[in-house]
Amino acid sequence: MERKRNIINSLSLVPEELEQFNFARYEKYAEIERTEARAEEYRMEDAEICVAAFGIASRVSRNAVDAAREMGIKVGLIRPITLWPFPVDPFKRSLSTVKKYISVELNMGQMIEDVRLATECRRPVTLCNRAGGMIPTPEQVLEAIKAAANGGEQ
Repeated sequence: MERKRNIINSLSLVPEELEQFNFARYEKYAEIERTEARAEEYRMEDAEICVAAFGIASRVSRNAVDAAREMGIKVGLIRPITLWPFPVDPFKRSLSTVKKYISVELNMGQMIEDVRLATECRRPVTLCNRAGGMIPTPEQVLEAIKAAANGGEQ
């Protein structure tokens, strides 16, 4: 007995239809970027150094930001809540005061590229990271902040 074939087509091979599909998707993604990107800013009002971190790394970084502020270092934190779409606007706004960025991550530096793109590569972005389940300590993040404040890298 021969079964009826279930064929699912989600892509048109007619160029005009495919072009319209692509334009519609582009508009949909652009709308998502405009309306769904979210981030939290912490102590960014006069920050000259910005720490970018999400998840548990942002909690560790917040402690390091507070410690650095007590030492007189003007540092703040941008915590992306959405990673896609990446919250570009807080980074663009920060360019008026921030001279350096530090991406604190629990991976091999995947977000550093997003920070570079969001800042249009107009400022240096360094990486403070741990991997394999290791979490950076507030002291490690503070050392990266102090290094950036002293003109160097971690």
